[in-house]
Amino acid sequence: MAKKIIYGEDARKALLAGVNQLADTVKITLGPKGRNVVLDKKFGAPLITNDGVTIAKEVELEDPFENMGAQLVKEVATKTNDVAGDGTTTATLLAQALVREGMKNVTAGANPMVLRKGVQKATEVAVDAIEKNSHKVSGTKDIARVAAVSSSSDEIGQLIADAMEKVTSCRASIRSSWTAVAVTRIQVPPSAMPHSSILGLAFIWAKTGLTLPVWRYSLPSYRSTAPKGRTRG
Repeated sequence: MAKKIIYGEDARKALLAGVNQLADTVKITLGPKGRNVVLDKKFGAPLITNDGVTIAKEVELEDPFENMGAQLVKEVATKTNDVAGDGTTTATLLAQALVREGMKNVTAGANPMVLRKGVQKATEVAVDAIEKNSHKVSGTKDIARVAAVSSSSDEIGQLIADAMEKVTSCRASIRSSWTAVAVTRIQVPPSAMPHSSILGLAFIWAKTGLTLPVWRYSLPSYRSTAPKGRTRG
């Protein structure tokens, strides 16, 4: 199959057009007062959502070069969702801004490779600044606020916060040939489920690297003696 190839400013314009079409569709959902988007489905009713990555996955543009730009931003949203589970709309908005400003500098004569290195250094500085000014989530109220924004429901946010409050982290050392692990104890209300249904379930979050001694145990031995007058067959 023949391939159409474009270069220079024409290629940049096509990619930027695709980036803008996808990002403009996704970014209207940003924030707690973001708008919803209606997605057509081949089967079933249309889907109404404000989830950035869900919207991005549905975008397919007719022009192949513009579609390549859209797919690049879609990859940003997908990877953000895989790593953080949220923030896909913000990641899409930032990607659009980076591409737009980068295109301006390249058109003005900047070297793309040098520009890339500058973006990477600026990213490191920005991440450090965000970490210093970040607010650590602590307490049920903070968890409820974050969950409410992600779920678009105060009620669901409170349910998630209440569920997380039931989970208590503790540290335990296990005397075995395994390494010491972080153990999470889950408090299960008696009415929730039979305790036997969760026996044997274990989550290993992290290893400390400390090897502990092997358990030593012995089992009693039993000797079977046949009654007199009978032989064992």
